[in-house]
Amino acid sequence: MTETLEIMFDDLTEDAKKRFLAFMRIDNPSKGNYDIFPIATFDIEEDVLKENAKETKASRRKEKQLLKLMKEKERKKPEAVNFT
Repeated sequence: MTETLEIMFDDLTEDAKKRFLAFMRIDNPSKGNYDIFPIATFDIEEDVLKENAKETKASRRKEKQLLKLMKEKERKKPEAVNFT
């Protein structure tokens, strides 16, 4: 199974719209049917999505472990002593 993401002209910021129209050498998105059709589509297979989700979950788990270790190390740090 494949999932598809469509990027429409109206999804762009105003600056990106201007740059897109200039790049396509048109002054109106309707001249290229970009007012009704996507300007870009991305297809990705379901197994790739699942693998990406696993990697993201593992990465978040590692990040939480690292933050926990950093907090523990910070707590164990001796306080500075002022001898004056």
